[in-house]
Amino acid sequence: MADATANAPHAPGKARARSGARVNGSAVVMVLYLFFLLVPIYWLVNMSLKTNAEILGTFSLWPRDITLQNYVTILTDASWYMGYVNSMIYVVMNTMISVTVALPAAYAFSRYQFIGDKHLFFWLLTNRMAPPAVFALPFFQLYSSVGLFDTHIAVALAHCLFNVPLAVWILEGFMRGVPKEIDETAYIDGYSFPRFFVKIFMP
Repeated sequence: MADATANAPHAPGKARARSGARVNGSAVVMVLYLFFLLVPIYWLVNMSLKTNAEILGTFSLWPRDITLQNYVTILTDASWYMGYVNSMIYVVMNTMISVTVALPAAYAFSRYQFIGDKHLFFWLLTNRMAPPAVFALPFFQLYSSVGLFDTHIAVALAHCLFNVPLAVWILEGFMRGVPKEIDETAYIDGYSFPRFFVKIFMP
């Protein structure tokens, strides 16, 4: 009885010590995570403030002679503008094609059951597993044969090979959560499928 009474006051202290150790361990993990997260960003800024000679020269953790010439070149050199324009064209075309193709495909997977639907859905996602370099030669031969080589649509279609499966997978999950009663109610009210899909289902 005396031993139990003597040890009782130490229990809360041990619990606080263990809790403090967990907090300290979590803090160390968070600090390391932030460090590895911010190092690439710091390195980008660091390299952007160096001259070309310093970049190609000795290794340093900070610029010896800070220069803003790299930013001036990007903002004033006209040869950089087409890169921005091409990037915007690729993004817009890729987004439009991916969404246009993925929406009906995701709706079909979420609403209908047919023979081989699970296998087809898995096969669609396997395109994400293959490295892009595998498709470089087939795309080159295909685009060269149909005259699409070195065009905007060629780059957009190449990106769609990987973006469409991802879009179908994400949209299918959202669409599966929408009750099927909404579809039935719309059809009873006289909505055609395109009208129902655009005005009711998509929003």
